[in-house]
Amino acid sequence: MSGFDLSTILYQHYRLNFNPEAINRETLVVIIMEDSGKKTFLGLEEDKNGPHDIVILPIPYEMTTSYREGTEFGPEACIDASLQIELFDELLDEELPCGYKFFTSKPWNNKVNSLAEALGSIEKFSSKWVNGKQFPIFLGGEHGMLLPIIRSLKKHPEIKSFDIVMHDCNAIGRGKIIRRHELLKLYESGRQFPLSLLGMDITGEDVPDTGLILEQGDGDIKAWPISSSLKLIHNSKPPRGELFMTMSDIEGNKLNIDPRNALETKVKSFEKDGIKLCGAFELEFFLVSNNLDQYGKLQPAKSIIGKKRSHRKTDVYSVDNLHGMLPLLNDIYEATSLAGINAETIISEYAPGQYELTLQHQNDLLKAADDIIRLKRIIRSQARNHGLTACFMAKPMENVSGSGMHFHISMYDKKGANLFAEKSKNTINPNLLYALGGLTKTMGESMLVFAPHANSWRRLVLGSYAPVTPNWGLDNRSVAFRIPSSNSKNRRIEHRVSGVDANPYLVALTVISAMRYGMKNKVKAPPQTKGNAYEQKFNSKIKMPHDWSSAILSAKKSKFLKETLGPDLHKAFIAIKDMEYQKVASTVSELDIDLYLNAI
Repeated sequence: MSGFDLSTILYQHYRLNFNPEAINRETLVVIIMEDSGKKTFLGLEEDKNGPHDIVILPIPYEMTTSYREGTEFGPEACIDASLQIELFDELLDEELPCGYKFFTSKPWNNKVNSLAEALGSIEKFSSKWVNGKQFPIFLGGEHGMLLPIIRSLKKHPEIKSFDIVMHDCNAIGRGKIIRRHELLKLYESGRQFPLSLLGMDITGEDVPDTGLILEQGDGDIKAWPISSSLKLIHNSKPPRGELFMTMSDIEGNKLNIDPRNALETKVKSFEKDGIKLCGAFELEFFLVSNNLDQYGKLQPAKSIIGKKRSHRKTDVYSVDNLHGMLPLLNDIYEATSLAGINAETIISEYAPGQYELTLQHQNDLLKAADDIIRLKRIIRSQARNHGLTACFMAKPMENVSGSGMHFHISMYDKKGANLFAEKSKNTINPNLLYALGGLTKTMGESMLVFAPHANSWRRLVLGSYAPVTPNWGLDNRSVAFRIPSSNSKNRRIEHRVSGVDANPYLVALTVISAMRYGMKNKVKAPPQTKGNAYEQKFNSKIKMPHDWSSAILSAKKSKFLKETLGPDLHKAFIAIKDMEYQKVASTVSELDIDLYLNAI
């Protein structure tokens, strides 16, 4: 026990009441820490002389808080809480720390006289440990401490460059690769981008009708780093980082034409009303070969282990299929862990070569959307490393199921109570029914958000587990809005309409707005759908677009969607979809040649 006589310590604290059998680990840790004068992370024994694998760096910084004080006590609270953690975990081969050497540093000295002095002091404190010899974990403190920590990265020996990325209406990442020495300036003064980046179609071509091109003189806007979005990229050589950006005007005012900003604004309006949003996305995708088949079609990828190709048949939940892709799946999990994404279960889905990966439910809706966008890039890049292509088309292959992006959403009040929880047994909470009412009523005019491309509509066919009508049901996968089986405290709605090709920021924005609309206006939900929804009629009063063209027209006329997206984003989104539709409609395809060349 690092030089302490355990029996002496126990006797001193318990005197005549000493009962060894009554002493649990938490009590023992507190006793030892009190005697030594230092608390260590997880209550572990430590060697201050090193070498160390993991270093805990408490930074009790609090100088620019605008809402509530107390963040300076965060590091101590985290270490105190760690003392309660059970070191045994049945999923680990051995008890924590599993062979790793931890060291808990003395806290940063917060006795400073000015902001400038504090930032310089934190940078000096961090620099000692950011040298590639150990993995530093910083405990704060308010988020303002991030800048000096970033400054300390200049001494990191590995990271050479960073991808700085913003996301347009199609959720396509657009940005730059900057060198390491440019990162500090990026945090200090942002980076200028042309406004036209937010007015491009899926091919990167300017869309004049967005009003963001020549009407604005194609001027510059400012991109700023999104707090806590700086992540390492797995398997990049040389090592690179990735940083998400948010868009503002030159004066620093956030632009709600940026889809992420639009979602953030809406989330904050919920918070003002005392509502906390929690959510998670599910991601379906295909792994396909880099080579087309003999008919010029996509074909499922061969397994990495054994080089076996998935048969053109349903093989749902096949563990053998998963095993064949283990090298790739392991890299995906490694990359998500590095990126701070809580990726959970992966399954082999209904179609050959199709998979589904679920993410952990979380109380930060913006991060949930960030995570799904980052996850798509992770899967795409790691698949490429293994000689495969990750496909996020909604319907990449004929005669098999398409890929959805199901969205789970719940609401809580200030006290943490679920707003959808049943008030009594065998009843449905009115809030839940009103939310469903809003979703069903606005589904038709919102379909362009959920199915934004020509290919999206090939997924929406009867009997394919892709909802085509505005209905809901309890634990029913044939409906648009499913209420999964769960206890009352975890009651939520699963929105099953969106394809994997949709923009998660816009999907989340539209879904929560529809639910709020229903709850505010007490919109009655239609009767619950039981059984196979594809065989049942739906409320004909709700007009549903039947193809991409009618979805564009419906979205263009929608008062709800214009209010939800905001006039500028609504105008840009519609204009982009209009131009993409014209491109597809005017293209002479291979199908045209096949159908008509020798037939007429």
